[in-house]
Amino acid sequence: LSPGWITQCTDTLTGTTNPSINSILDNLDQYGQAKGMITVSHSCGSDFVCDGVADQVEIQEAIAYANTTKLPVFIINDGNYNMTAGLTITAVSSIVVDFGFSFFYGTGAIPFLVESTTSSINVFRNARIHNFSDAIVAEGAASQYEWFEYTNCTNSGLISRAGSFNYFKDFYMNPGLTFYGIYAINCHNNTYDNFKIYSTARNSILFQNSANSHKVINSYLSNTQTTNRVIETDGTANTFSNNIIATGIQTAFAPIYSIGFATIINSNAILHGVVTPTACVELAGSGAGSSITGNSLSGFTSGSFQQVAGATANTGVAGNSV
Repeated sequence: LSPGWITQCTDTLTGTTNPSINSILDNLDQYGQAKGMITVSHSCGSDFVCDGVADQVEIQEAIAYANTTKLPVFIINDGNYNMTAGLTITAVSSIVVDFGFSFFYGTGAIPFLVESTTSSINVFRNARIHNFSDAIVAEGAASQYEWFEYTNCTNSGLISRAGSFNYFKDFYMNPGLTFYGIYAINCHNNTYDNFKIYSTARNSILFQNSANSHKVINSYLSNTQTTNRVIETDGTANTFSNNIIATGIQTAFAPIYSIGFATIINSNAILHGVVTPTACVELAGSGAGSSITGNSLSGFTSGSFQQVAGATANTGVAGNSV
């Protein structure tokens, strides 16, 4: 690494143009370590300087250097960052990337960030992302993602695929995602905290293929699809607590649908859509070990309505107010 203000700006100085500069460059290569972080911006004072075209190249280089030095990456909010490809995190561990609440613009057909199964224990935070598809794909383990704001993104907001023990917090997704807000498959023990998922075309949350022991807490979840539930899970021991769950479905389907057992649904506010469902929660598996307690079921009717359809003697249902 050579500092951006020497290597990437006008009138670049190199060892070729002036051999005596070599020792100066060697010393300045330690500058990033001395200041305790790696900086990325559009300005010549940063370690990596973006020019507004394919900015993912310089950001990717900064992440690679962070993996070597274990210094945090800080992206300075001094203009929009334009990306023609997503960031790919492979063979990276124990780094922090702070996007500095900057705006990142995609092409409409690329993800913003993909963390592969070879990466782990990383922190990614503070990004405003615009015009990405399947915006974040998390396949690594034990990483933390915090404060992501979406505008004009499509397909799914967050895909957690094979990645486990991750923590996701403060996600604000734009209305109109054409698939899912959260799609978790073949993974376990993730926490999703304070998500705002508005009007997804399909499920706000879909847990599939042994997506087990997840927690969804303190979130607002809604969808507009006429046939899909707000939450659908076929995993085991998943917990949904302290959420507002608003269904826009126009059929009598229950807004929460669970296959499997040991599903915990407690202390949520659940709001019905245009058509009052016949049940608030539908258990299509054995229902054994599941607990549906302390939920506020706003606007639901009595009569044929069931709080929980498919409950068995092994299902705990108590304290839900209609």
